[in-house]
Amino acid sequence: MQTKLILTEGLPGSGKTTTAEAIFRLLKEDSKAAELFLEGDLNHPADYESTAFLSFEEYTAFTSAYTPYQHMIARFSEKLECGYLISYAKLTKESAIHIPDELISVLYKYDIYELPLDLHIELMKNKWKNFTENALRENSVYVFECCFIQNPLTICMVKHDAHRKTILRYIQELAEIIEPLRPAIIYVEQRDIDLSFRKAIKERPFSWNENFIDYYTKQGYGKTHGLSGISGTIQVLQERKKLEEYLLQRLKIKSVTLNNSSFNLSSHTAALHDALQLLID
Repeated sequence: MQTKLILTEGLPGSGKTTTAEAIFRLLKEDSKAAELFLEGDLNHPADYESTAFLSFEEYTAFTSAYTPYQHMIARFSEKLECGYLISYAKLTKESAIHIPDELISVLYKYDIYELPLDLHIELMKNKWKNFTENALRENSVYVFECCFIQNPLTICMVKHDAHRKTILRYIQELAEIIEPLRPAIIYVEQRDIDLSFRKAIKERPFSWNENFIDYYTKQGYGKTHGLSGISGTIQVLQERKKLEEYLLQRLKIKSVTLNNSSFNLSSHTAALHDALQLLID
């Protein structure tokens, strides 16, 4: 069986989105059925975006507190064995009626990425299991951006400053789940993290920069080590890269590391073409 899952990984600002899109184009040009899912996709089959998890008791209390909106909440809810998922982004965007900001603010507190780490990990593993089962029945090659290494490290290291053993065990468990898909990793490397992150800051909105820096320095690893500002964020990213390299060396998944320091799309695409020939057949 050919590879059915290509995982694009790397630090923020390294060029993961561009890389994932280029991989998708190359697969299409090669007449392969492919599906692309970027970071933040509300319909991502293996990740959660703007989705809350509530226990049965919490869900009952929540819907009782917002009785006029119960029907719409139910429409965007999914019942699990241990509680309910509510896609609050879809609830906001697709509801036929106005949803008050207060209701969404309450749900944000229960966001999958705001939960205690153990609960978050269990929910994510179940999501990956469901995706793998479904993907095995399809003919497509799936291309994912950042959800296999970046997102777990963001929640484990950046938010919770979890022990390296905990992080390694989590990623290895995900790797075992997706093993039937014969996954491959394309890791996008930036040799000068300081330069690439400052480039990303210049290109992105101020609100993104402010939120990113706060997230990386005011909790978890950054807070534990007393880091702050842009320089502190870069230090967290440098440590994260070391951890990513540590993980890649220990995963039983085919991988290729591509240097994208020049941000030259033409040469990067050519390198991707060669990498795909090695990885997916």
